[in-house]
Formats: sequence, C-alpha cells, structure tokens
Amino acid sequence: MAWISSLLADESHTVLKAIDDHRIAGFSVVSDGWIDRMYVSPEFQGRGIGSALIVEAQTQQAHLELFVFQQNTSAIRLYERNGFVLAELRDGSQNEENIPDARYVWDRAA
Repeated sequence: MAWISSLLADESHTVLKAIDDHRIAGFSVVSDGWIDRMYVSPEFQGRGIGSALIVEAQTQQAHLELFVFQQNTSAIRLYERNGFVLAELRDGSQNEENIPDARYVWDRAA
C-alpha cells in the first residue's frame, strides 16, 4: 500500500483511478507520453475498466507509449483494441524481470 501512496503523492505524473463500490478497481500512471504502469484487479477484469483508463489517458495526451510483456496476451489485445500498434519487440535484457517485452505506440493523429 505504501507503493501506491507514493504514486499518488508524486506530482510528476498523473494517476488515473477506476473506483467501484469505494474500492480501487484499477489504475494507470501516465507520465510524459508514457503509460508507465497499468493494473486492473483480477476481480474487475473484463468489465471495460482497462479500456476506460486508456481512453482517459488518450484524452489527456496526443501520443502514448508503453511496454508490455509479450506473454501478457490479454493486455496486448486490450492495447491493440484501443489503437496501439507494435513498435518494437525486445528480448527482456532491458527490463528488471528479464522477460521479453514489446513497446506499443498510440498517436491521436494516426
């Protein structure tokens, strides 16, 4: 919980929250054209919360990028449904988890 509190206190980025029945169902962290983090609680997945968070970020930014693990196919489908396109595949050597990831990009003008 301290980690989330530190995100909320840091003004260098925007934290978007989805609330359901007074609980945080999901959140995204947007900073300088990047969706740095995005999470939807498993019990709320499949209800459009992820799309709502993305759409809100898209209303605030003209260009967005993000990284996603290649094995997270449900997240990739979500991003692609919301207009993100694959820009780069990486082997995992550039992230802490050493898991292959992909960079996706969205532009309002596209």
